[in-house]
Amino acid sequence: MLILVIGKNNSGKSRWAEQYAAAVSRGRLVYLATMTATDEQGLERIARHRRQRRGLGFVTQELPLNLCRANIRATDTVLVEDISNLLANQLFARQTEADIPAVPAQLQNLCSRCGRVVAVTIGGLQPGPQYDAATNAYIAALNQVNAELADCADLVVEMAAGQPLARKGAIPCRC
Repeated sequence: MLILVIGKNNSGKSRWAEQYAAAVSRGRLVYLATMTATDEQGLERIARHRRQRRGLGFVTQELPLNLCRANIRATDTVLVEDISNLLANQLFARQTEADIPAVPAQLQNLCSRCGRVVAVTIGGLQPGPQYDAATNAYIAALNQVNAELADCADLVVEMAAGQPLARKGAIPCRC
C-alpha cells in the first residue's frame, strides 16, 4: 500500500505523515531519511524532523540515493522523507551510484517488501523564468514523479494550512 502526502514547504506534511504512520502501523516503524545537509539551514531542518518524530518509535535509516537498500520487513510501515530530496540527490549529486532505479521504481520496490509506505513530497512547484535551466528541469521531473506516484497510490493526501485533504482514497483515521 502506498500513501502519498503532498504539500508545499511548511504545510505540515511531514508531521502529519509521521503521526499517520504511527497511528496505522501494525509492525515496526521505519523512517527513510533522504536529505543531505549542505548548510546550517539543512542541519536545522534535519534536527527539527528528528525532534518531531522523537517518541513515535521510528527506526531511522539514511538513504539519500537508493531506497532499494532499505533494511525492511514485510510487516513494517515505512515513511520516506522525502521524495523531492531523493530526486534532487539523484539529479544533482556529484558522485552517484551506478544503476540507481528511478524514484517510482524505488517506491514500487519498497511497497513489494513491506506492509505500507508513506511517502512525503513537495507539490505545487511551477517552472518559470525566475529559475535557471537545471532548477526548471528538476521541477518538471518532480512534477512527473509526483504524478506517477499519485497514479499508483492507494491514498493521496494534500496538506493545506496544516489540514489533510484526501485527493484520492479516504483517510482511515484522525491523525
